[in-house]
Amino acid sequence: MSNLYEASGALVYRTNHINDFGGFGFILEGYRRFQGRFPVALNENERLLEIYRIRRAVERIVESGKSSAGFTDDEREIVSRYFPDATSTEELTVQFYEFTAASDARFAALEAGVAEEVALWKQMVKWSLAEFDRFYEALNIRFDLVVGESFYFETGNALVDECLANGKAFVYSRQMADRYIERLDERLAAANSHSESATILPVCRPRMSARSSFCWTRMSALLCAAPMVAVSMPRGI
Repeated sequence: MSNLYEASGALVYRTNHINDFGGFGFILEGYRRFQGRFPVALNENERLLEIYRIRRAVERIVESGKSSAGFTDDEREIVSRYFPDATSTEELTVQFYEFTAASDARFAALEAGVAEEVALWKQMVKWSLAEFDRFYEALNIRFDLVVGESFYFETGNALVDECLANGKAFVYSRQMADRYIERLDERLAAANSHSESATILPVCRPRMSARSSFCWTRMSALLCAAPMVAVSMPRGI
């Protein structure tokens, strides 16, 4: 598409948006945890792909709850190589959840800017981009800009800090959400005693983890007796 637009006289900027941040917790943890178990023939980027393969395979086993008798050949090879002490699906599940928890901790450290995690993460991104470049060169694809999730992580933090400082944004805490939900429940109870006509209002409650905030949605029925006000919550990352 870029070549066609450029040939037509358009000014074209080729941008490659890469996933270079989200999900790196288990890559960082897996690289260290399985370092001595990777097949010798794998290069560095192939080891990163292997970690994906390990996680997805074991995740499928844990979610299905199947016994070792039901493993595919690929699953059996992965478990025997990377989780040799797991002699049952129950033991494998425990080890997998421990791996997941350790991965979350790695990502929290990466978000917090821990030097050791940032250094390894940067190296991993370089390994991946080097492999991608070989593919792009074979297809005569070039880019003017390579922008990843990490770019928005850094600039996003700066923007959030600026908005918090100038009063354009505020931190929507768990306590604030709890108070808001209590008021909604009170209004719901009052509405139910007066009318059967109601609408559904989503309520977003933050759950903090390191510098990240995530939301889950609770649906409350609320009588439309007053205008609805939307409250924005900055996403701290």
